[in-house]
Amino acid sequence: MHPDAAGNCTIRLGSGVSQGGFKTLQPVDKSGLTSSGKFPCGREQSNYDGKLIKLPSNLTCDACTLQVEFETKASGKLFMCADMEIIGGQIEDCAGQCVHGAVCMNGGCECRKGYSGRFCEIVESVPSNTNYTLYLKYFLFLIVMVLAIVLLLAAAYFLFKKSGVLKTKMQELIARNREQVSAEEEDPDNIGGAGIDDRGENKNMAAQRQLFE
Repeated sequence: MHPDAAGNCTIRLGSGVSQGGFKTLQPVDKSGLTSSGKFPCGREQSNYDGKLIKLPSNLTCDACTLQVEFETKASGKLFMCADMEIIGGQIEDCAGQCVHGAVCMNGGCECRKGYSGRFCEIVESVPSNTNYTLYLKYFLFLIVMVLAIVLLLAAAYFLFKKSGVLKTKMQELIARNREQVSAEEEDPDNIGGAGIDDRGENKNMAAQRQLFE
């Protein structure tokens, strides 16, 4: 390990595989913080770095783990572990008696989540493998898609209905223009639109010009 000017170490002792089963051990020289147990270490180049600790007097285990955590700014947290066997008294053997996937450690059964009892024989709750969150996402996505389809159909119906109204109005306007053009062609005194002659001149305007010549 490379030295770090801000390096700190924490020593823990426990059994099992979960971090919650470990207990922090304080150095005998009281150099560790009361809250976290961290103490300065690995701050200078050296072949080793030692610290004296004291184990609990009533501790007895046949499968304990001593964990050393080295925390640096450059590399983050580094963990080093060592297996320990501490026999201060008689340890009852539980091998072959643990059920529901439990592990026999230190004379007792380490139960999985959802089981309890001396041999983990009591079923408290069976963890479900069903991913309800994923199903909920699919359900919400389906609802959104249905709403989008309904909105598209409503918009299409509205546009279709509106196009029919516009078509009717256009037909009425064309018919009205045709009637107006026909009326103008039949009225010789109408100056507005008697049509265009072969010279490109309005017929009513040409007739009036002839009257004044």
